[in-house]
Amino acid sequence: MARIFIIGGSGVISGHTHAALVAQGAEVAVFRRSIAPDAQGQTFAGDRHDTFALRAALAAFKPDVVIDFVCFNRIEASALAAALPSCVMQVVFVSTVDVYGLPLTQLPMVESGVWSPTTSAYAAEKRATELALKRDLALRGIALTIVRPTFSAGRGFVISIFDRSARNLIARLRLGLPVPVPDASLDGTRRGWIHTSDASDTGRMIALTAGSAAALNRDYTVGSPNAPIDHLDYMARIASAAGAELRPVMIPRHYLASHPSVPANCLYHEQTQFDLWHSMGRFLADFPEFRPAPDLDACFRGYVDAMDHAHVQLVSLDIEGQIVDRWLSKN
Repeated sequence: MARIFIIGGSGVISGHTHAALVAQGAEVAVFRRSIAPDAQGQTFAGDRHDTFALRAALAAFKPDVVIDFVCFNRIEASALAAALPSCVMQVVFVSTVDVYGLPLTQLPMVESGVWSPTTSAYAAEKRATELALKRDLALRGIALTIVRPTFSAGRGFVISIFDRSARNLIARLRLGLPVPVPDASLDGTRRGWIHTSDASDTGRMIALTAGSAAALNRDYTVGSPNAPIDHLDYMARIASAAGAELRPVMIPRHYLASHPSVPANCLYHEQTQFDLWHSMGRFLADFPEFRPAPDLDACFRGYVDAMDHAHVQLVSLDIEGQIVDRWLSKN
């Protein structure tokens, strides 16, 4: 029975990975900042930047495999490699499809394809971290598996154009207000592609790589192995999950990207300026037993259900409303 040590375990993808590992019969321990009251398996409380605490937890649990969800830079990668006890045979590093750069050089994008320049500091550092881990773990004789999640929606995460929570989007939908939808053309004829995955698919894929001989020193794109949907369909699915009617306003994505109301740290450039479609063919070839979730809309329903436990209302900085109003006033 494999012993799996997860670094970071409170996210939407890591939660599904944890549950899948437990279902597979693995012994699982989680290293995170706080101990969840309903956690399955062992939990070690600590910050990953506390090298002493991380080393102590690893030494106490003696894992075969380490899955790192919260390694974001080369310093953290080197600290991890140095902290690993000799019992560790494999590290699964959770990277991102952003390392492929944008625009994608082919659709669907495959791991062996030509990579474009990265478009964010986050993506550039993740790319550099992959290289650092390959070097440092090879020196230790430890196998590395790299997994690169696509945009994975679920109970804890879904995005609108302008933020990472979609709270304001859901509020506008339920109030019957119009919402902006990116238009990849100037006349509404091509709405652009977004490759949305169910976080349960992404998490279960990552779980299958842990302790697998097939995954040693391999890299995979992980997510839902479906074709992309366009942005109007994406918004319509969120509206349906919220029990609301979609009132779309098609706005050219170059106008959205250049608008001063768009915050610098939003996901617009990654999720809507470029067409996104990623192949999971390599993973499916190595893990033919994997079966994706049958209902992509379930991830949107899960998110809205979670939102219903909180008070959802328009935020004071209603960027969606500002953009729609300014666009309609000029057109």
